Formats: sequence, structure tokens, C-alpha cells
Amino acid sequence: MQPLDLTDFFPYQLSILQSHVSDHVGAYYRKAFGMSRNEWRILAVLAMHSSEDNKSKVSAKDICAFTQLAKMPVSRALKQLEAAKLVTRRQSTSDMRFTHFTLTGKGLERYQAIVPEVRYAQQQILQLLTEQEQKQLTTLTKKLLAKMQTELTAL
Repeated sequence: MQPLDLTDFFPYQLSILQSHVSDHVGAYYRKAFGMSRNEWRILAVLAMHSSEDNKSKVSAKDICAFTQLAKMPVSRALKQLEAAKLVTRRQSTSDMRFTHFTLTGKGLERYQAIVPEVRYAQQQILQLLTEQEQKQLTTLTKKLLAKMQTELTAL
């Protein structure tokens, strides 16, 4: 049996690429705001799900599901974001067992300050590819994600 060459093994390539891309994109919010990757991801999830009246119903469980992060790192990041007054915790009025999280005004400002920078960092990475290759990459990534989500659901 031939040994597996990890440099040609897709899961390995993807893992290394993800790590490098996240480090590159995360450099801005780490340096400028001292935020962790998980804190940024949670801010982004809450911003995506916020409404005009800021009455989003995003729970820690929802955040875990969307980001694919484990419960403990999400809990730690939420505590940090609350301590920094970027996020507020609200008890559900319909079911006291549930807690929902929303961005504060300061949290929204922080998110809005970071977005242009992470978009720029993303573009720095993708500029190597033509516009058509970028679209193909997006299409292929979504296709693979959908397949993996279907397979994981079937387990």
C-alpha cells in the first residue's frame, strides 16, 4: 500500500487553507480590537440575524449550529462579548428556559467597523483568481457544503 501524501489529500488541503485564510482575515480584528475568531463569528451571526427593532431570537444553540462551534467556546466568547458590552442577553418571554442574544449599539458599531476590513482581506486572497474562478470557487464550495450537510444529517 502506498503511503497517503497529505499534500494531495483534499481534507488536509482544505484544513490548511482554512487555517491560513482565517489567520489572514482575522489579523485585523485581532490587532485593532483584540477580538478572537469566535467572538468575531458570533458578532457576524448576530448582525446577520438582527432586525430593525433589534429583537432577534438567536440563542447560543443557534450560534453553535450556524458556526459549527462547540458549546463551550461559544459560551466563553459570549461572556467576553457581554463583558465588553457588545452583546446583551435577554430571557425569552415565552419560555424562561431560553436566552436570546442581540448586538448592542456598540456591538453593531464594532461589527460595521470590521466588515470592510475583512472584505478587503478576503479580496486580497481571492485576487489571485479570475472573476470566473471566484464564482466557480463559490459554487463548488456551496455544492460541497450542501453534500456534507446532507451526509452528516443522514448519520
